[in-house]
Amino acid sequence: MTARTNGAEFKAYYNDKSVWPEGWWHEDAIITVNGADIDGADYDEQYDIGSVGDDAIITISDGCIYKYDGSPLTLSMETHFTRWRKVRRQSSSLSRLRRRARRNSWKPSSELAPRS
Repeated sequence: MTARTNGAEFKAYYNDKSVWPEGWWHEDAIITVNGADIDGADYDEQYDIGSVGDDAIITISDGCIYKYDGSPLTLSMETHFTRWRKVRRQSSSLSRLRRRARRNSWKPSSELAPRS
């Protein structure tokens, strides 16, 4: 199954050091930008990710993620991306809920006084 996203989210993923620690890389992923296949394993050198428009349509299929020691992870780049996105969305939702709870829990003292 192919993961689909936009340029802004893809750049956030690709530049996130929490999922791309120093020395990690990917190979054999099929990545398209607005339908055009981006060829090559080292996208940083062969394709300027920063030049991708935030509203570009990106697809990610297959691929393999490698750790700094050369050992592969047992998941595709596509799965790596979708897990990153899920965690990111969950933490964003949790932050919104916490802000809403703080905002709703504060009441001015006049509202707390008993009514006569």
